Parts: sequence; structure tokens; C-alpha cells
Amino acid sequence: MRKRIFAIIVVIAFLLTLAMSPIAAANNMPILFVYGSTMPAATLQALKDMQIEQVDVLGGDKIIPQAIADKLKSMGITVRRIYGGNRELTALEIAKAYGGVGDGAFVATGYDYADVLAAAPLAAKKGQPLLLCGRDKVDKGVSAYIIKSGLTIDKVTIVGGEGAVSDTAVLKLFTPETINIYQMDVKDQTTYDGSITKTIGFITDNVPGAVFYRMSISYPTGDSLSRFKEYRWITTGFSLNDDGKASFDIPFLLGASSMDRGNYLAKIHALDANENILVSSKIFPIEIDARDASGRLIVYNKEQLSAAISSHVDFVISNDSTQMKEYYEKAKTIISKIIKPGMTDLQKEKAVHDYIVNNVRYDEKNYDNNTVPDESYSPYGALIKGVAVCEGYAWATKLLLNMAGIESTVVSGGGHAWNIVKINGKCYHLDTTWDDPITSSGKNVLRYDYFNLSDAQIGKDHFGDRKAYPVCPAPGPRP
Repeated sequence: MRKRIFAIIVVIAFLLTLAMSPIAAANNMPILFVYGSTMPAATLQALKDMQIEQVDVLGGDKIIPQAIADKLKSMGITVRRIYGGNRELTALEIAKAYGGVGDGAFVATGYDYADVLAAAPLAAKKGQPLLLCGRDKVDKGVSAYIIKSGLTIDKVTIVGGEGAVSDTAVLKLFTPETINIYQMDVKDQTTYDGSITKTIGFITDNVPGAVFYRMSISYPTGDSLSRFKEYRWITTGFSLNDDGKASFDIPFLLGASSMDRGNYLAKIHALDANENILVSSKIFPIEIDARDASGRLIVYNKEQLSAAISSHVDFVISNDSTQMKEYYEKAKTIISKIIKPGMTDLQKEKAVHDYIVNNVRYDEKNYDNNTVPDESYSPYGALIKGVAVCEGYAWATKLLLNMAGIESTVVSGGGHAWNIVKINGKCYHLDTTWDDPITSSGKNVLRYDYFNLSDAQIGKDHFGDRKAYPVCPAPGPRP
């Protein structure tokens, strides 16, 4: 008998056997069966008679136990397992192991063997693999591999009618898991009435079945990052560039107070003809300056205010942000009283720290009752009301430090917020909330237990993503 180097071991499972059969036929490889952890005598004899040197085992060790692989190895046979997390992914791994899908593929339902059985001979004749999917669903691993392989829809043979593999599933085969954004340009346009409209030009993945693309943006309402509002704009159409990417413009209307914001979290969505979302991009930041007639930057929230102060740009607070106007004016008054000419950065830091600890109390009652108002998360609560939770403490501290000329950022983690400050070119942790303890007598206590700590020191009871904020390698000076 002619020596056959390779063979395939499978359990008695129709779908995997059928998915493998075109490749086995194209490579003249026998398919041999096992029953659970038992290797039939006929299979053992076939391995010996055909002088098999390598076996591909289809399925993980829950399908074909390790005892089978060990038995094969004891016979001097090289063993390779081919498997995935489910039947669709196992069929995909089979295709990848034997040359991929570059020349085409057959796709059939993974939940009824009849269509796979009927398609197997033709797939074998063409030397193309059989991939599996659900009626309306496609495993993301399968679609990701097809897209990466550059396989086009004209090279795919769908087995069965819509009752087996629907048009929705076919589209999903070529739909990326997320929309990649390759280019984004913000452009000014003047409308018929003379107002300025911002238009954002995008180049993204083209999603099969997409008729429109939509951008949705979220921004904080009031002064709380935890309270978001969303607005949406939709394209009227799109074009394809030479690379097959989708190119489109989305109008971003300025002028209405509810839309005059500068910093956003945004997403792009691909929509079908009924405006159902097919796939979305990951969240990405977008910044669009809003300016008044004098060219001053209009700020709407505490993040923009701190950025404008730190950047020393000419700005004006939006008329809609009445609380911000009030606490910014209060902050200017505070700075004029506690910061004096000739003070060092350490002295300025201590002055800000002491003011916050001595003039703000923790909003314990609302915190305990889960009724904390938005203002307690903001400098408004800390500086105007004199009541805040940790986020309000941290943002008020940041605001005053920035106005005093000291770099500072807000750090959060483990349900808590505090600051990192830069003093004499080095970064340290500062927590004005925890330096202002709640006492049983209600008496105010001023302490410096969390003043200019290192990462190691703060890490004993504060938790956050160290990679997300500046490194504080050593403790700093104390008052």
C-alpha cells in the first residue's frame, strides 16, 4: 500500500467532518474516526497500514480527549490540534490551516448538516474550504478573517436559501467588527444666512449594506462628567474613494446654545436604508472650537475652563454656563486673597490645599442617601456652596492650582478622585478630600497626610490606572 504521510482524526460529528472533507479530498488525506476517548481497532489498523506520520486532530480536548493524542504520539505520530471556540471558529481554523480563503470559499449554515453535505463535493472540486455561520449571525472571528484576507463577495458561494443563510448574515461576513476612521477634517462653511457651520469630513471603512453614515456626540451637561446628553447628525449619502473607503461630510451645526460645545466623545455609525445601525466605530474624542465675534474661545464646562486657563488663551464663559461664571469669579477672588507675589510653588500649593480643607465640607448626607446633586461633583459645590464630594474637591483644587500657575490634573480610580500636581518639575499626589476628614464632633481638621505623596505611598489606599497619569516616583516636600 502506498505510504500516506497525513491523516485527520475526528469524532463522529457530521458538521466538522463535512467541513473538513473538501480539504481532505484536495490533499488526498483520509479521515479517521474515534469514539470519545476510545480509538477503534479499525482506526488503529488504518494508521499502521497507511504508515501515517502526522495526524490533524479536529477539536479541543473536550471533543477529542488528550488520551487520544497521547496514544497517537506513542505510535511515533506527530499530532496537531485544529480547533476553535465553537463550530464556526473550528471550521475557520481548518481553512486557515490549509491555505486560507484567498481563492474563494463556500459558506453554509452550521446548524443543519444537509446543506454542508450537498456542498462538500463541489467545494472539494474547487479546492475551497467550507465555512459555517448561523442563519442571521456570523461569528466576529470569521468576518474579521474574511475581511483581513481580502476575500470579496463575488468569490463566496452561499449554500442554501435565506431560510438557511439570510442576506443579513451574508452582509455580516464582510462587515468589520468596528468602523476604522482613517481621516477626519473639520472645515468651516458659511450658510445662506451668514452663520458659520462646521462640517466634518470623514474617510472610513465602507460597510456593506450601508446607505447612510451618522455621527453621534456626547458632552457633559452642567458640570458633571457623569451626566451626558447626545446629539446626532446624519449624512445624505457618501462616495467611495479609489481605495474603496467611504468618504462623507457630516454637518455640525453651531449657533444653537445646546450644540455650542468644544470637546466631545463621538462615534460613527453605519446605517441601512431603515436607519438601523449595522456597525459602529469605537468612541473617539473630537474638539471643535466655538468662538465669539471677538475670536475668544467659548468654554462650556470645567474641563474646557481648566484647559483654557492652563493654555493662557483668551476665553469667555458661555452665557449658558451660569454656575461656571459664578464659581470662576469666586475663584478669582480666592486667588487674590491667598496667593501673594513672591510665593514659591510649594507655598501656593499649601495655600490652595488649606483653603479647600478649611472651607469645604464633604457632602456626607447626600452621599449616604445616594442623592448627591450635580453641583457637588463640581467646583460650584466646593467654592459656592462649600459642600462637595471627592470629584468636586479635586476639580476645585485643580482650578485654583491652575489659576495660581501650577500644573495639576484630576486622577480617578476605585470610586475616588484626587489630584496630581507638578512642583518644581516633579509630580506628586495630592488629596484634599482625605486631608479633610469627617469628625464625629463636626470640628474641622487640617492635616497633610496626603500632601505630595509618591505612587507607592498613594497606592496603599488609592487605586487607579497608573498608566493613565504622570509618574510620581518619589515623595515630595511637606509644609
